[in-house]
Amino acid sequence: MLAGDQGQGIERRRSPRVVVQKHATIAFWGRALPCNLVDESESGVRLADFAIASCPDEFALNLGESEPRECRVVWRSPVALGVRYLEDERLRRLRHTIAHFEDLLTAGASADMAAIYRAEIAAAQTTIDGFGA
Repeated sequence: MLAGDQGQGIERRRSPRVVVQKHATIAFWGRALPCNLVDESESGVRLADFAIASCPDEFALNLGESEPRECRVVWRSPVALGVRYLEDERLRRLRHTIAHFEDLLTAGASADMAAIYRAEIAAAQTTIDGFGA
């Protein structure tokens, strides 16, 4: 069994994987490698369909609309690699909070609720800025 395969072995991850099958881009040293995100957990992803040997041990992963996430390779196989997100869990939750309130704003809200959502977004962003992220 190759590293990262989900065969008959015991699952040892802290958070379960979810199959996502979406496009992403690995960014490093001014380069960009398109790849496919095969599955994702709270702590990382499995990437495939790119020049794996060209990928450094640390890079930024661009997933489309969201901010790039800093990653570190934790295993490699000839066809895929597994990476761990390097950001602090608190930052992930703050970014999730911002995305949630932005979704609520996009869906439409009364003026009073929109003001509350914008205040929550600003507070979360201020906290993120305080981390230097």
